[in-house]
Amino acid sequence: MFDFIAFDFETADAQNSAPCSIGITLVEDGEVVFTQNFLINPEAVFSPFNIAIHGIRPEDVLDSPTFPEVWAEISYLFERYPAVAHNAAFDKGVLEKAAARYGIKLPKIKYYCTCRLMQKNYPHLQNHKLNTLCEVFGIELNHHDSGSDCLACAKLMLILLGDKRNEIYSLYGKSSYNKDYRSAPKILKEPDVAYDDANDIRFDGSVFVVTGEIDGLTREQVFNIIRQRGGTVSDFVTVKTDYLIVGLQNIAVVRNKAAAKSIKITLAERLRGQGRNIRIISQSRFKDCLK
Repeated sequence: MFDFIAFDFETADAQNSAPCSIGITLVEDGEVVFTQNFLINPEAVFSPFNIAIHGIRPEDVLDSPTFPEVWAEISYLFERYPAVAHNAAFDKGVLEKAAARYGIKLPKIKYYCTCRLMQKNYPHLQNHKLNTLCEVFGIELNHHDSGSDCLACAKLMLILLGDKRNEIYSLYGKSSYNKDYRSAPKILKEPDVAYDDANDIRFDGSVFVVTGEIDGLTREQVFNIIRQRGGTVSDFVTVKTDYLIVGLQNIAVVRNKAAAKSIKITLAERLRGQGRNIRIISQSRFKDCLK
C-alpha cells in the first residue's frame, strides 16, 4: 500500500480555470493524516449554475486567498505524493488550467482516478458516481463540499488498495514518487508561533483543531478529552475554528521547515491576522488547563 493525496476542486464557472475551493486529504501507511479544505478567491465571475452545485457564493470567498497563495501552501504535497481524485480528468484539468492562468509551472504528478478504478473492479454497481459509491460502501459524504469529497475519495482508494484482488497497477503501473523523507529519522520541533494566552479555554461549544504531536498524549486521547468537555473536533481550520492546539511538528512533512509551521498553523495565523477570533494554543498551556 502506498501513500497518496486525494484532492477535489469546485469551480466558479464553466471554464473550470477558476477554482473556488480545493480539498486535500493526505494518507500515509493506510491512515488519513489530515484533511484540509481551502476556500479560494477565483478572481472570476461566478456562474449561477456552479453556485447551485456547490453553494459557494462570491461573498464567501471575498477575503480568501487566491489560487497562487493556496498553491504555495500545498504544492509540496503534489511534488511528493501521487494524486488521487474521483473523475480525475476533471480535477487534473482544473489544476492545469488554473496553473496556466497564473503562469505556475506544475511538478510532474502521477494521477489515479477512483471512478475508473471502481468501474474496473466493481462493474456490477448501478453507477460509479461519488455519492452512489459512498452509499454502497457506507462512507459519510457532504457532496460538493471539496473537503468531504476528497476525504471520501481517499476512503474509496483505501478500499481498493485493501483488496488484493482489485486491479490497480494494471491500469496505472507502479507508483513512483519521492519517499526519501520517509527513511529519514523523525525530527520534532517546536514551531515558531506567537501563542495566545489560554488560562480560560472554553471547551463547551467550542471548535478545536489539533496540529502536531502532543507530548504524552495520542491524537485520539486529545480528541476524546476535548469531546468529553463538550468541545467539537474538526480536521479543518476555518472561520468557525475557536482554538488551534499546537504540538511539536515533524520537520519532514511541513512546508515551512525553518519555522516548523504546518498548513494548519499558517491558515490560523492568516485568519487571526484578518481579525478572526481564533486562538493558537501551545500544547503545554493546553495540558495545564486540563489540570
